[in-house]
Amino acid sequence: MKPSIVIATYNRSSDLKRCLDSLMNQTAPDLEIIVIDDASPDDTVEMVRRRYGDRVRLIESETNQGSIKNRNRGARLAQGDVLFLIDDDTEFPGPDTVSEVTREFEKPYVGALAIPYYQDGELRQSATETSEGEHAVASYIGCASAIRRDLFLSLGGYEEFFHHQVEEDDLSIRMLNQGKIVQIARVSDPMMHYESPTRNFQRWDYLGRRNSILYIWKNAPLSFLLPNLLATTVRGLTHAVKLRRFKGNLTGLAAGYGGMVASLFGKGCSRKPVRRAVYLATLKLRKTPMPVAWTRERIEPR
Repeated sequence: MKPSIVIATYNRSSDLKRCLDSLMNQTAPDLEIIVIDDASPDDTVEMVRRRYGDRVRLIESETNQGSIKNRNRGARLAQGDVLFLIDDDTEFPGPDTVSEVTREFEKPYVGALAIPYYQDGELRQSATETSEGEHAVASYIGCASAIRRDLFLSLGGYEEFFHHQVEEDDLSIRMLNQGKIVQIARVSDPMMHYESPTRNFQRWDYLGRRNSILYIWKNAPLSFLLPNLLATTVRGLTHAVKLRRFKGNLTGLAAGYGGMVASLFGKGCSRKPVRRAVYLATLKLRKTPMPVAWTRERIEPR
């Protein structure tokens, strides 16, 4: 299977350079690398052209579109069978990571892989040291992941009304509803993620609360809808009080419920609930990774 790397980038030339340099050392044959620049005001475009030439396919956006739209665009343009829709602030320390991850897709039940990675010295997206065998998870973190391209496109890609955050969770549960799982990848060298020290917490809180409400509205079976909406609302309010960040959290909750109302009139996020067994399995997988065999047994239609 042929891998394609898709990187949506904005105004982080030095981070992108570190990421691309590590990709130049990958042993995977015929590796396709696509960089979509989201109208960066820095020297990103010039740096990619000057340093990498035709080794990287550069796509320039005339206006800022956001990461989800650019990842969907990159998925449509890619020619590989496996998509690595990674962030520009990641790095591949080991040369065989892309090859190792791509080989795991020979298993037909694997829809996506959560690649273990280090962030702030902590190993993430990894089963416990005492766990053996293959493990499934509810979702993956977009900075370190891979997914079947044909599956991604058949599901419509990421839902663009999310803008940012929760899109991976939404795609993962839709994937599970089709019988494909998110498995923890087994790699010799975990990836690295250098999270940006600058964040707009008001926007972060707003989208997190809004999208959590819309995720439940879209995917939850009817019997779970009201209890999960209530629990998510309480968590959002608690988060706002604990961190004393009220504006983003409260306006995000309001926007989530407003999106629910708008969907009743055919706008935005319409309800497409998954099967009950899939929703129950996802709730369990959110708490802890589970063996692949357990997950497959739970999601098979009765």
